[in-house]
Amino acid sequence: MKKRLELLIPLIVIAVSLAAELLLSNFVYFSFVLGKGESSNYPALTQPITVSEEANQIFSGGFDLPINSVSLRLRYCDDFSEQTFVDVSVYTMNDAAAEQYSLAVRKKLAVTDRMTEHTLFFNTAGNATDIAVDFGDFSGEIEVGSLTVNPDYKMSFNYVRFGLMMLLGALIYFYKLRGENPTLSYETRHKRSQTASVLVCAGCVILVTALNLSGEGLRTIEYPLVYDIGSYDPYIQQFDAFMKGQLHLDIVPDERLLALENPYSPAQREGIYYLWDRAFFDGKYFSYFGIAPILTVYYPFYLLTGMLPSASFVMTVFGIMTALFFALALEEYARISGKKNFGYFPAFCAVSAFLSSFALLILRGQARFYYIASMAGMAFSAAFLFFMLRAVGSKKTANRLLSFALAGVSFGLGFLSRVNSVLPLAVVSAVFVVLWSVKRIREKNFPMLLGEASALGLPVAAALAASMVYNKLRFGGFFDFGTDYQLTVSDTSLYSVGLFGLVPSFFHYFLQNLGFTAEFPFVGFDYVAASDYGRYVYVDSGLGIFATPFMLVLLLSPVVFKKKSVSRNKKLLFGAALLSLPLTAFLNFCLGGVIFRYTADLSLLAAFLAGATALEAADSVLEGFGVKGYKLFRNALFVLGIANIAVAAGMALMESGNLVSASPVLQEQIKDIFVFSN
Repeated sequence: MKKRLELLIPLIVIAVSLAAELLLSNFVYFSFVLGKGESSNYPALTQPITVSEEANQIFSGGFDLPINSVSLRLRYCDDFSEQTFVDVSVYTMNDAAAEQYSLAVRKKLAVTDRMTEHTLFFNTAGNATDIAVDFGDFSGEIEVGSLTVNPDYKMSFNYVRFGLMMLLGALIYFYKLRGENPTLSYETRHKRSQTASVLVCAGCVILVTALNLSGEGLRTIEYPLVYDIGSYDPYIQQFDAFMKGQLHLDIVPDERLLALENPYSPAQREGIYYLWDRAFFDGKYFSYFGIAPILTVYYPFYLLTGMLPSASFVMTVFGIMTALFFALALEEYARISGKKNFGYFPAFCAVSAFLSSFALLILRGQARFYYIASMAGMAFSAAFLFFMLRAVGSKKTANRLLSFALAGVSFGLGFLSRVNSVLPLAVVSAVFVVLWSVKRIREKNFPMLLGEASALGLPVAAALAASMVYNKLRFGGFFDFGTDYQLTVSDTSLYSVGLFGLVPSFFHYFLQNLGFTAEFPFVGFDYVAASDYGRYVYVDSGLGIFATPFMLVLLLSPVVFKKKSVSRNKKLLFGAALLSLPLTAFLNFCLGGVIFRYTADLSLLAAFLAGATALEAADSVLEGFGVKGYKLFRNALFVLGIANIAVAAGMALMESGNLVSASPVLQEQIKDIFVFSN
């Protein structure tokens, strides 16, 4: 009973922290709901106005309200068919501010020639008397159709406080693990290490989410949709299509787009309005993004609340899933391998590897629908790793079959999230299935082989079959995912796999580093492209896996192959996993190009392998050089881990066109810790 309770401790800590934070953040909300009175929105404009580069500010005042958001409707006045981003900043003033405005929120908003509504969420300290809205980084003129101050109370959530409460619980567990006998088997004490690593990784996700100024938090989206469906992201649009009993998006394409000879050519689409980065086929718009997030988050959320979740909420769900299952997977690897390390060392490896996995960087992706796909793929990939290891280490048949089944479900959902995210796992899984089958055949245990193969294979087969039918109904081919019909920066149907991508893919996906900047946090993306790839390649803010210091532990991987105590099958699996990384990088480069969210397709498995390599190397040092040698090796890795934390923190704070801007208030507070000025 005690052991079972200890397994639940991470979930208990998260649940208690969540409940406490909801109560702490929403006293005002609850009192409002319980009948303190109704508030009405305050219109700050009486009629539409136009802003330009020269006159780019709107002022409004004369109210005395606690404000939690500002809503405005925007469109480009000129014939501007392409979507662009405009910097919008909201400043507030209150009686105690000595007639000085303070920045409340800053965000990039997507604007086209169609009027769309945007809401910028923030919280004022007390009542605000005046607001100012500043528009920057645009050309031409923008019409502001309406500007509304929203004083009504809504539920809020302080991610920082939530994360700190979780981290406090983790630190208590780390304290308990100090100084344990290094010669004890990990089996005797892995529960506390497991709890600590899970809480720290999940706490990191919460803290990074708190830095994002997406501003949506736990706020919801009304359904049926209130605004023009074209202003929502592909997941909302696809959910709406499903609710209407159709597969194509409920948006009528421009007649001029239908008349084009090749609508996938950006040059031919110039001057014509179209939905950016959707699939266009047979005169209809489709979303080519995987449907697993809709099935696993959007539908359950809608059934429970009658509303749809914000993109930030969906990202946070998958981010916490990634943290939990990744930490559990590496701890499970340590358990079933019987490693003899100090109590906190596996937790240290799990946290360091997680910080190297790009999960925290993906959480900061700006166009959230792109990064929902990547984050969901990482979450289900991490779950697959955990359940597969759990199955291998289970002695009871029922537990093993259940774990294989959950691994199959995880792989299937990962495939339905983003196909490339499970490509490395597919390579490893193929080798595992062969080796496991040979083992069972040698044991002549054919009933067990059939049961395990069914448990693992049936969910995967069901997901693949569902995907094929879905493709057939939309695009006419079982293996047609709609990628050739994208309305994006280039004609993707011209992309192909070729030897030209071998060297560049290794550079961009493994070696490309962060660039140094003159401003805090002193790191940023370094945009690098070779002079000539021989054809067009999409190149954006890329980053190689070795940009994070802990990934360098992969250079110690030959230790795994030289150790006599490591089985032949384990070496084959490890080798297959390592080879799957450059293979995925090569295919991604040829068929997609360069951007850090593509690197995330291989960074999760690479980080797991780095953590596993650290455990194997430490075990070898302990066996060969004793406790003193082990401590020296552990301390060297600890130094590497400190450098890894610094890089991960810099990546969590850096500004970029592809990252959500950090909260200006939090950014300044964190900056003041490290940067001293008069």
